[in-house]
Amino acid sequence: MRRATRSATVAGDVLTIARGDRNATWFSMLRLPTSLLSILVIASCGGAPEVRWTHLAPLASDGTTASAEGARTWRAADGRELRLVVDSEVWIETTIERGDWTPSGAPDLWKVDLPVRGLGMTGVRLSGNERIRGALVGGLDAILADFKGAFGFGVYQTFRDAFYLRWSPDSELPASATLGVRIASRDTVAAKTRVRGRRFSGEGLFVWPNERVVIERELELSDAARVLRFTTCVEPALVDECYAGEAPLRTFRVRVDGKVVFEHAQGHDGHGSSAQHAVTLEGASIERIEFEVEGPLAYTSFLAPVIGPGDVGTYGARAFDAPTTARPPIILFVADTFHADNMALYGGDASLAPNLNAFAEECLRFPNAWSTSTFTLPTHATMFSGMFPRQVTADDFGSALPHEIDTIAEQLARAGYRTGAITDSAVVSVAYGFDQGFEVFDELRHTFDSTIERARAFLEADDGRPPFLFVHTYRVHTPYRATETAPVDPPRGIDERVLRSFAKRVTKDVAPRPKLGTSAERAAATRVRYEEGVTDLDRGFARFLDMLRTFDPNGDAYLVFTSDHGEAFLEHGDMGHEGPVFEEQVRIPFLIRGPGVTPRTVAHPVSLIDMAPTLGALAGIRADRTWLGSPLLALDRARPIYAFECRPERSTVAVVEGTQKLIGYEEARAVDRPWLAFDLAVDPGEQDDQIAGGAEWPAELFERNRTALDTLLQPLVGEQASILGERRINDLEALGYAAGGD
Repeated sequence: MRRATRSATVAGDVLTIARGDRNATWFSMLRLPTSLLSILVIASCGGAPEVRWTHLAPLASDGTTASAEGARTWRAADGRELRLVVDSEVWIETTIERGDWTPSGAPDLWKVDLPVRGLGMTGVRLSGNERIRGALVGGLDAILADFKGAFGFGVYQTFRDAFYLRWSPDSELPASATLGVRIASRDTVAAKTRVRGRRFSGEGLFVWPNERVVIERELELSDAARVLRFTTCVEPALVDECYAGEAPLRTFRVRVDGKVVFEHAQGHDGHGSSAQHAVTLEGASIERIEFEVEGPLAYTSFLAPVIGPGDVGTYGARAFDAPTTARPPIILFVADTFHADNMALYGGDASLAPNLNAFAEECLRFPNAWSTSTFTLPTHATMFSGMFPRQVTADDFGSALPHEIDTIAEQLARAGYRTGAITDSAVVSVAYGFDQGFEVFDELRHTFDSTIERARAFLEADDGRPPFLFVHTYRVHTPYRATETAPVDPPRGIDERVLRSFAKRVTKDVAPRPKLGTSAERAAATRVRYEEGVTDLDRGFARFLDMLRTFDPNGDAYLVFTSDHGEAFLEHGDMGHEGPVFEEQVRIPFLIRGPGVTPRTVAHPVSLIDMAPTLGALAGIRADRTWLGSPLLALDRARPIYAFECRPERSTVAVVEGTQKLIGYEEARAVDRPWLAFDLAVDPGEQDDQIAGGAEWPAELFERNRTALDTLLQPLVGEQASILGERRINDLEALGYAAGGD
């Protein structure tokens, strides 16, 4: 049996793990943050060369930052000087003269354009005298509501890249003042092992333009490990560049022992840009590596700098023999808001998604699959944590996936995977903690073709480790469009108030509850538009599969396709999602294709709670004791399925056993009685309430699951607040979300 040794420099400790064949589990596993794992060494018997991957970002934790003369000052497009100031937070400051203020159009309200955008929630400070500080007082939120509408995330002093100041007409505006824009918390840019940007995040080095990060550490090189690979990233900081079709170049350099071994000039198109690089290092060892950037102000970083083997072969045929070669590539594709019945397998029209239907024929198919909630945040929290939404406290737009959670991405990274995420941002973003465990996390709401190309770029940057790639798309989410270039008509695909007014409660004695501006005809027309988007996604998914074949011609990768929730069209009075746990909002597709997977249909009920255990089993890693689901490749029994609406109050929960389903209300983290009951075998549309009909089984099913429900509603970790910037707030608004998750 082949054995492998993995050594990690973690605070001086060495972690040794013995591993057997492909299906063996790790015999020992420490829960260590990925950022602390700096060197992965794998050796095999028979005289094969040692294979080594050295992660440089963790080594920078005790490195130094050096600045060129005048490095921490830049110029805005209008010539104003911009100064970097670091105290308890990180700020860009500039001087505002009296002539820079312009009338806003509202009485006594003046505005000045902000020169830069922050990385998270934009904060502004104005200093110069006590009167200026006293002017930033109440009432501004109400004034801005006239411009923007109350979104509920507290963006009151800034709006559309401008800062607003109430000033009495009895006196002149200040002759001069210092305006500071909050860029981020100090930890965001001071933590040298982790980058958290607006678009690009992950393991890496954040380097301000005209500065450099220096790592002084002796590292041995060998013929099997001497290629430095990394991704250079540019994100616009200057507001003018956010709208520019072409921006000034920034120059990235790497010096090794004083010699420039890499230089690259990179621009961006307003969305930011990334580029993958590989540099062959010379000599038997190195002692000093410097990463530097030169140019105008921007958010610039080196993501995933790793020294590894040069000749890596291909995903299915590595150029070396090591235990990680037995770990298969894994790709998780999540089509947000994709209801199960968009596919023929789930009873839908076969013409809607012919490519996905053909893909399903190659898969392990689960026709009875449920989500764990009815909107994106809690369902993704479940997928990555292996626990239910209330347990991990990621259950409303003000909370994020806590850092204490050891995500499946983190565990795969420790097992030797190269982890990457390509998402459509908004909720699936660093703001909500979903970057945890990913070396490269690229979030941008753009076109589906862009999603495919970004996924291609990640796969092309192969360094010999097996990839875990997470791909997420909002293609069928609101605003509903037949194609991505089609106009939205009416605005956002349907009356905006309808999309934002999802149910806060459901009453048992009223069938379907009408809403302002809705009708059965309008809902049917809206569903047609939604289904046109499904067909367009299906065409894009075919292109995605074609792209994968160029990297995986022999089918060595596992591909998991699912959704996070469904979509309602007045079946029970609601439009969209975030509503009660009826079937139209919680039924999802769940498909697995890969080596050794015999295409077949498994009738046992499954859920997104099974995602983490399934991904772990595909990778051959030991099951985490916190995972509550089951690996689906070996599923041989039926289990109860649970789903939670996750509203702050009067929130519905569901239990499914076989074809019997209960819906109840969550009150004070408990469910005291069933509310509705349906036999899905004869009533898949949930119209015939069995409790009202006098059936006895609902009470019996409830009693069997009452303790479990109460347990799954209890938090296991403390709540962590989300960090939203104005771009992400705009993304949420564009998707139809309103204050407080309405």
